[in-house]
Amino acid sequence: MIVTLLGTGDSPGTPIINCHCRTCEDARRRGWERRRFSVMVQNGGKTVLIDTSPDLRRQLLDNGVEVVDAVIWTHCHFDHFGGFGEFYRVQDNVRVYSAPQVHDDIGGFLRFLKYRPLEVEPYQTFSIAGMEFTLFEVNHPPVYSLGVRIDWKGYRVVISGDTNIHIPERSISEMQNPDLLIVEALAPSGKCKRVFDEVFFLDVDGRLVEKVDDPIKFAASNWVASVAFLLQEGYRNFLFVDMGSTTTDIIPVTDRIQAGRTDYERLKRGEMIYFGILRTPVFYVLREFHGTPLCPEFFAIMADVFVVTGDIGPEMYTCDTPDGKGADTESCMRRLARTLCCDLEELGV
Repeated sequence: MIVTLLGTGDSPGTPIINCHCRTCEDARRRGWERRRFSVMVQNGGKTVLIDTSPDLRRQLLDNGVEVVDAVIWTHCHFDHFGGFGEFYRVQDNVRVYSAPQVHDDIGGFLRFLKYRPLEVEPYQTFSIAGMEFTLFEVNHPPVYSLGVRIDWKGYRVVISGDTNIHIPERSISEMQNPDLLIVEALAPSGKCKRVFDEVFFLDVDGRLVEKVDDPIKFAASNWVASVAFLLQEGYRNFLFVDMGSTTTDIIPVTDRIQAGRTDYERLKRGEMIYFGILRTPVFYVLREFHGTPLCPEFFAIMADVFVVTGDIGPEMYTCDTPDGKGADTESCMRRLARTLCCDLEELGV
């Protein structure tokens, strides 16, 4: 089973029309988008969509999807079903699963389309492509709304759907013990305990604790959850390499984590190197180019290198550019040329 988040944005997407906040302006400047909500689940060569966002045409093209085998709708808000027609015209008899009320709500909008609405009652399990699906009720006034649970070979994925914190107790039971939880996040902070009775924090030693007493034990430890999972799965005596946007951690593991507990300790021990996929200055990684020393100024970063080599696209250039200009290939090449104290044209490019 492969789960792909085709879009995680809210109803207007990002950038929002006529919004000039910092985020939307950054999206316009760099050419990235946050598309509307849809989750693609694939198994055995079959593709299931949970919700069909208005951005679905581009989402399917970008992921090379030519046939959709089934759809599950969670509720009748346009940003969750509005893209259904984007693939409807190139295939026939699409199966769409949802509760009767959701079908009634959406059917009024899509009455001109012919598809196979399959009514499924909440909390009743049904099968698609070797996966077990269960719909459960959530709370998203003023419309009736559902979450989705997927079970496959002992693994569980839970998608909360659009909801507030007032989820029915029966649905909370359906959501327990997921291996992957995709949850509504448009809510004020500090509300988790009103939904989940127990909230824990993972410290740098891989221990779950109920309270953060010493913040240093929770800082600079993105890799801990992955290592703790591997230890729980029975792996021993390995090196875990975690490359981030700025640095790379090299974590020795026996039957427990052997690495230094802070960035300073790991840097001294050679367990952290200053090389990342985005923000690392180029002069730190490469001191000369074809015999010419690089200028040790903040002119270009590794994101510029990886855009030029094609390893990432401009939309993945998610940090600020050193000169505040674009993330397109030519802009990246111009910044890289500056590390040699010249313009791009001087290099004959």
